[in-house]
Amino acid sequence: MKWLTESTALTARRGTVFAVYGLVVFALVARVANLDEWTVARWIVLLGFVATVGPDRIREPTVRALVAGVAFFAGLTWVVTYLPELWFGVAYLLNHARTTSGTSTTR
Repeated sequence: MKWLTESTALTARRGTVFAVYGLVVFALVARVANLDEWTVARWIVLLGFVATVGPDRIREPTVRALVAGVAFFAGLTWVVTYLPELWFGVAYLLNHARTTSGTSTTR
């Protein structure tokens, strides 16, 4: 019966890890939704995609796969959040650059 106890403990641990994974992904989506000021239509589209995830879901994902998924999604949200600021910062500097003669390149 030891194998049954170990199996139950492993299933409970995976369930806990998956619940934490779901909460982290929800927090990342909520952050993007807040920053982008999502409308109801965007939430409906997201829920439509979530409704179709069942056939693509891995039955028993490993903890490593869940952590990698969170890291990948966190990286994507970081890009969405911070790279536009970097892009517009570089564009601003380029638009306000000075030539060697000390005059602005903008007209």
